[in-house]
Amino acid sequence: METYILICKDINWHFKVEKSSTFLTTSFWTVFSKMHTQLSHLKKYSIPHYIIVSYFKNIINSDFRNFNLIYTDASKNIHGTGCAFCSDTIKRLFKLPKDASIFTAEITAIKEAISYAESMSISKTLIISDSLSALTSLSSTNPSNEIAQQITNITANSNNTIEFM
Repeated sequence: METYILICKDINWHFKVEKSSTFLTTSFWTVFSKMHTQLSHLKKYSIPHYIIVSYFKNIINSDFRNFNLIYTDASKNIHGTGCAFCSDTIKRLFKLPKDASIFTAEITAIKEAISYAESMSISKTLIISDSLSALTSLSSTNPSNEIAQQITNITANSNNTIEFM
C-alpha cells in the first residue's frame, strides 16, 4: 500500500483512503446475541393462531415488560422488495433493489430497527422478527453475511440491551 501511495503522489494523483470494515470488528468469541426462540417449536399449521398469539403475549408480558418492542418484516414480489420496522411510536418503510433476496430484506429490517433504537438511546429493545433464518444468522459467532456482521458489531459495542425474538 505504501508503494502505491508513493506512486500516486509522484504522478500528482490525489485520493482519499477511507477506513471501512465489512468484517467483525469485535472478537467473535466475546459476542453473544440474546435470542429468544421459544415460539419456533410451535407448528403454525397444526396449532390454532389464537393459541400462538396467546403464548406470544404471555412471553412478552412475563419476560419483556420493560422492553421497547420493535417488529420487523420484509416482502418480495414481482413489483419489488422492501422491508419495514414499527413500534408503538414509529413506522419506517424501506425500498430495496428489486433483485434483493427476502433474506437480505429481513436482515436489513433488523439492522434498521437496531440503528433506530441506538439513535434514540433506547435502553432495552426487543427486536421481533418472523425470519428464523435471519435470527439464526445473528446467533452465529462469526456470521458470513455482511449485514449480519454489521448488526453483530452494533450490538457488541452498544451500551444498551438489544435482544431478539
